Amino acid sequence: MNDKEWKEKIKACVKCGTCLPVCPIYRETEREPLSARGKLALLDALLDQRFQEDRLFYDLLSNCLLCGACAEQCPGGVKADALILEGRNRLLNRVGAAGARRLLAKEVLPFPERMKAIRLGQDWIWRQIPKDRGLLLRLFPAASSLPYLEKPFFLERSRVLPGPSLSIGGSKSLGLFVGCSINYIHPPVGEAVYRLLSPLGRIVLPKDQTCCGLPAFTLGDLETARRLAKQNVLAFAEDRTEAVVVPCSSCAAHILTEYPRLLEKEPDLQEELVDFLKKTEELSRFLVREGFTPSPPLDASPLRVVFHDPCHGRRKLHIEDEPRRLLLSRTGLSLSERKEQRCCGAGGLFRLSHPDLSRKIGGRSYQDLEASDAQVLATSCMACLMQLESLASEQKKGWTVKHWAELLA
Repeated sequence: MNDKEWKEKIKACVKCGTCLPVCPIYRETEREPLSARGKLALLDALLDQRFQEDRLFYDLLSNCLLCGACAEQCPGGVKADALILEGRNRLLNRVGAAGARRLLAKEVLPFPERMKAIRLGQDWIWRQIPKDRGLLLRLFPAASSLPYLEKPFFLERSRVLPGPSLSIGGSKSLGLFVGCSINYIHPPVGEAVYRLLSPLGRIVLPKDQTCCGLPAFTLGDLETARRLAKQNVLAFAEDRTEAVVVPCSSCAAHILTEYPRLLEKEPDLQEELVDFLKKTEELSRFLVREGFTPSPPLDASPLRVVFHDPCHGRRKLHIEDEPRRLLLSRTGLSLSERKEQRCCGAGGLFRLSHPDLSRKIGGRSYQDLEASDAQVLATSCMACLMQLESLASEQKKGWTVKHWAELLA
């Protein structure tokens, strides 16, 4: 996006304020500069050179979850989230912002061997200083938001998972895009997905698949996001699968909506990219299309579930009905609906850069549950799952948080 196009789109905002009631940041802080229209006004001033580019300006732009609520609500069709992201991209290198988070997204998350080293260090630190101790929180305020890294990672466990069952006659070759969270933090989700997909065909786990690139993308680090996108396209191109199934709806949304733009200037990759995007599908949508019916559960006791709709899955992929249909196909399971679907406050790496605000926003997600008889809170986004798990633990609530696939496998 060139300067002229960016400025024209920013000026398309007429400051009507329609975005204010739906912005999770503004609803919690009531600070005008942190609203969508406030950030666009500041970006306009930046382009007119009435503001100086610096880290403080980048930090202000980082007060956005990129949930898309403002864009969805805007009567003028202004995509404030995309314009704010463009601002982050332009400022990131110029002012040297987001140092630790950028290091994590660029140099750590995509590399399993480096994550193993982090895991060793995490084990040692939390043996010496328990996670909930004040010392650790003073040294690292986001510590309470950090999940444990599992041993072994999912892609290590996959070497010993049973082979696919072909008893139903499934013969497809299904690529499984795992993503960081399932690999490093929630391998049981990967195992549940593996069990659901196995009757449908042979599951392929390309060894060179990596982070989808969404964490780097949300920081504005498009260079890293582009590198990771290219690596994933090539990794799945090698195995020639008939489908690529993505269990995390936010990973799926990023791949399907952003990879075309990120890789549009890679002429030698266009054939592989088109094929990859044509085959890629979010898990619930894939299973519904395949006419999937879960096996009867060993325990068919009544189970009441509330489903949390992730922002990216709902707004970018328009996925709402599919996971509900699948959940209701399980014997004994019933659904409670919430009065309002709210952003959980995770926002990718937002929960690390703004832990207090993230928790306050996320706490609102539990309000509807207080009046519900639900036992389980299910979702389809791994960032949402981590956030909601953390909040349930902090608030000492008795709810269980699951990826919906775990309730069917």
